[in-house]
Amino acid sequence: MALNAFHPTGLSKLVAASSSTGLAATQVCTGGEQGLYLANPSTVPIYIALGSSNVAAAVPTTGTPTAGLCLPAGQQRALSVPGFNFGWLSAVTSAGSAAPGLFATPGSGQ
Repeated sequence: MALNAFHPTGLSKLVAASSSTGLAATQVCTGGEQGLYLANPSTVPIYIALGSSNVAAAVPTTGTPTAGLCLPAGQQRALSVPGFNFGWLSAVTSAGSAAPGLFATPGSGQ
C-alpha cells in the first residue's frame, strides 16, 4: 500500500467566511495545481465553492441545494481535482461568521 502525501506548492491564504451569502471569490492558486488543502479552524461549518473568479458559495437549504461542499468545524481536507483548473474559492457560513475563516494551500497529492 502506497502512502501519498499532500505536497504544498504555493502559499497558504486565508479566505474570509464572514457572511451567509456569497462573498467575492479569493484567488487561492494559479489554477495549474491539482490539489488544495483546506483547514477550517472555526467552530462552525464553512461551505465552499471552487471555480473561476465569479464563483460564489451559498449555504444549502432543504429546498435549495447548492454546488460545492461543506467543511465541518475544526476539520481539514485535501482535495484532488485532476484536469480541473479551479484557482478561485468562495466561502460562506450559515452562522453569519466563521472566524478566522478558511485556510487554503495549493498543492498536489493526498
